[in-house]
Amino acid sequence: MNISCALFETSAHQLTILKESAKEWISKLFSASFFCLNDLGLLLALKTAEFLSCAEMGFFCWGQLDLSIDFALESNVQELDLDIHLQNGLKYYNLPHRVLAAKSIKVLKLEGCNLGVQDLILNCPLMEDFRLKDCDGLKSIMVSTAKLLSLELDCCKDLERIKVNAQNLQSFFFMPSRRSSVTKPCEINLCACEFLKTLKVGGPSITDKWFECHVPKFTLLEMLSLDGCETLQKIKISLQRLKSFELLRCLSIVDAELDAPNLLSFTYCGWTPPSTPLATLRCSDLLHARVSWQPIVTTAKSSIASRNFLALFNHCEVLTLVCSISKHRRFLEELDGSWLPPLYDLKHLRVEIGYLVASFKNWRDGCSVVPNWQPVKYTKLVDRLLQLCPHPNTLVIANDHLQMLIEFQYAERAVEDNADCCCRGWLRKCWRHDLKNVTLWRFKHNDQESLVKFFINNGKMLETITVDRKTFKVVQGK
Repeated sequence: MNISCALFETSAHQLTILKESAKEWISKLFSASFFCLNDLGLLLALKTAEFLSCAEMGFFCWGQLDLSIDFALESNVQELDLDIHLQNGLKYYNLPHRVLAAKSIKVLKLEGCNLGVQDLILNCPLMEDFRLKDCDGLKSIMVSTAKLLSLELDCCKDLERIKVNAQNLQSFFFMPSRRSSVTKPCEINLCACEFLKTLKVGGPSITDKWFECHVPKFTLLEMLSLDGCETLQKIKISLQRLKSFELLRCLSIVDAELDAPNLLSFTYCGWTPPSTPLATLRCSDLLHARVSWQPIVTTAKSSIASRNFLALFNHCEVLTLVCSISKHRRFLEELDGSWLPPLYDLKHLRVEIGYLVASFKNWRDGCSVVPNWQPVKYTKLVDRLLQLCPHPNTLVIANDHLQMLIEFQYAERAVEDNADCCCRGWLRKCWRHDLKNVTLWRFKHNDQESLVKFFINNGKMLETITVDRKTFKVVQGK
């Protein structure tokens, strides 16, 4: 359908005169109107523009939205994305029943809607992707759609039962509502989903029994995420195809075994209890691990637990540690030559200096890292990190927007110094005995000078130091 420039400009002009009170949610409606203009026709776009620019914007007229949805269904729409932000007193949108019964829809995404039914049976023949977020009124859902590939149920309060008979389902996401202070467990049955590749679940519904009954059956699983599973205590994972695993704020876990020889990505967010929660880890040598942990107490016992936990990642390709200088001070200070380094074989260490902001008592509040604003003594930090990981190829330190890099090159043969006690009792010597060249990138001037002196004073075989492409020769004994 060809649209004249005049009509197009009229519709666009009406969309630009929206009142200030609609700014927070108008962008999505603006995009929706142009979607209507391009894909569903001029009439719907003009009606949408007329409604949005009317003088009565103090309230939302659900009837206009109903008309737009009717037009979309009559046009055999294949993808419907309805996003209602629950803010500024806006109530749930009462979704017309005909939406869930539509035969043409392949992708249906609903947010902020009241589905109007307590027990939903979803059997749309063409449905491939179904997502609910912050939806109300639903007690149970049974899915028996043969073509369904992805199912997401996020923050749908009062949901008590989920049963999925979709043999071809490849991705399932479930997270309880964050709007309620108390969340009841939800009965989740995915036993028929034998071809599942991605599983992301969280909340009190994920128990030891549920985990044992479901996860071992998903032999094709490639991505597993456990987030805020507060009742989960023991997990045993043996999945040959698993490539990515996230263990986030599952604070009750006391015993975990992970056997995934093809694992390439592991993310941990939580605290280190008196005993290490992850007992065994079998993974690929190409693993990229990210560990954000917070000691419960600063005792010698917790430091040992932290050291044993980190030792599990000794053979991974890259390890990223989120490190709070204040929270991990004692742990870092106890790293000296009297302890065997837990990460001797690690070649690439990345440290993000910040504060782990997570409500470990309430998983609903999320988990994130905020920048560090306190001054950092980088020379002392590097010294401690090289006690943790004494023979790296690269060491990256990220602090706020700065990313500093140290590159290490070693001699083929280490110098022998029996009088030196820096690594006495170790099976192999530390970096001090075979460091040949070191390169510093993006450090500030004062930190550069301090680090240069540190490496010159400690590197027994050091020949050159490069600072931001400027190379200096080192003369030993001077």
